[in-house]
Amino acid sequence: MKVVVEIPERVADLFRTYPKISRRGLEQQADITQHHARIFAYLHQYGKIVAHYETRLKPKSGKTMKALVLADMHIPYHDDIAIKTALNWGLSQNPDLVVLNGDTFDCYTISSWKTDPLRADYGSEVRQSIDIFKTYNSQISKCKSVKEKIFICGNHEDRLRRELWSGSKKLAGLDILTIPNIYQLDELGWKYIDNAQLLREEMQPFKLGKLTILHGHEVKVNYSVVNIPRIYYQKCLVNIMVAHYHRSQENIERKLDHSHDGAWSMGALCKLSQEYAPHNNWNHGCCMIEWDSQGDFSISNKKIINGKVL
Repeated sequence: MKVVVEIPERVADLFRTYPKISRRGLEQQADITQHHARIFAYLHQYGKIVAHYETRLKPKSGKTMKALVLADMHIPYHDDIAIKTALNWGLSQNPDLVVLNGDTFDCYTISSWKTDPLRADYGSEVRQSIDIFKTYNSQISKCKSVKEKIFICGNHEDRLRRELWSGSKKLAGLDILTIPNIYQLDELGWKYIDNAQLLREEMQPFKLGKLTILHGHEVKVNYSVVNIPRIYYQKCLVNIMVAHYHRSQENIERKLDHSHDGAWSMGALCKLSQEYAPHNNWNHGCCMIEWDSQGDFSISNKKIINGKVL
């Protein structure tokens, strides 16, 4: 697991001088926030961290950066035309960052739901999924503007943890039995972020500027909700983008101090007719997020209809 955040030198010096320094002492002597003191203390104690909410990429003053966000491919049950359309559109705009916002892989065979026993075993599904993913990864890697690639864990990737914690407890904890290792994410240059794990550790989830990005399963919301972004805003009270529901929606809130917050849900890139939902109101889609050094951002929440970005 790669560390996504570096410890500042002044913090490292304190750890070397005072190995048992408290979080409060770290906060005061290093002049950092309580939140960051907690993160650095965790790093010092365990020697690693699952992930961190910030990307290293920071726009310079007066400049902006762009991130292409894709979600819910559900490989190998993906829509190749929709994915290629999203990549061709997004990469042509020279993004600095590509974010896969969960459910990139379907992990069908290890689902706790009733599944078709005639489909391939998990090993075959993994091998097929890796081959497909490498094709898309190659196209992304050829885009010279892309400096960082972020892979966010979705509820489908989390099926592996749930399987290990339930039916295969004796195998839990093996590094080889993790999503990054099974799907060769480190080798392919992707930084893996598990927002649910970050929240369990009382850390903030992944953000671009002032926008929090979740897959969606990390917060309990009824799947039959109509206005998806509004519910997520009411539960989280921050600017937020989610996937998970396979629908492109937007909700803007004007607050009493005349400032505005927003919430967005984005479309999927899987086949729209799935075994568990043969008819639905999903749509294909992708997003482009642009943010500045103050964290202010804009979102182009695009739909993909009949192979066209709209």
